[in-house]
Amino acid sequence: MKDHQRIDVILGQGTMKDYHKINSVGERIEFVRKYKNLMKSQFAKSIGVTPQGYHSMVTGNNCNMPTALAIEYIHGFSAMWVVNGEGDMLMDSHEKLRGEIMEEVVQELIHFIKTKASVQVWPIKTEPGK
Repeated sequence: MKDHQRIDVILGQGTMKDYHKINSVGERIEFVRKYKNLMKSQFAKSIGVTPQGYHSMVTGNNCNMPTALAIEYIHGFSAMWVVNGEGDMLMDSHEKLRGEIMEEVVQELIHFIKTKASVQVWPIKTEPGK
């Protein structure tokens, strides 16, 4: 089943274009769980909360940013969409991967520069006796 078909099934008679009409944080979190086809306890564990914590988020319509970022990172749904219902629902996986690769490259470059900066380089004599 393709993404848009799965979304249509979860939304019932709605269409993928209707995802922005999901009004509450709790409904958006439930939507993500159903989209990923996970049981409540599985989804809770995947984002680092207890089943009771998950229940509180859904019924209390609240989700803190670290949890929303976990949902984004693990399940590919925008943290801003989860918390505020704003922006695109699904993250561009290529953009996400590109960002992760860039971050890793930058960290390796920083490490390389720090390593080389701590090594003192002496000039090499090219002529004997000078």
